[in-house]
Amino acid sequence: GAVASADLVLCSVLIPGARTPRLVTRAHLAQMEPGSALVDVAVDQGGCAETSRPTTHHDPRYVEEGVVHYCVSNMPGAVPHTSTYALRTVIDIRLPSASRRSPFSAASGARHTAR
Repeated sequence: GAVASADLVLCSVLIPGARTPRLVTRAHLAQMEPGSALVDVAVDQGGCAETSRPTTHHDPRYVEEGVVHYCVSNMPGAVPHTSTYALRTVIDIRLPSASRRSPFSAASGARHTAR
């Protein structure tokens, strides 16, 4: 499958108010080449991989099934300026007119963007 042939698996699922579903099993990882990597951005919500567990910026990596895991909680916390800039860029792309208005008028005019 796709996981078995990947050099890098990036997990990033968010279901508001719910735990992240486990989409990558230990068996999937066992099929990957040793030294491959898994980055689980969803670790704060439980992680997408069966083998994910929260780590820190001081000790970010561990190996399971020969796959290097990077599952740092609050990843944006290491680069707050950059993550704020990235969020602002996404807002500008998705809501270009709303980002130029006051926060109050932008919020009232953004109803059509809800999914």
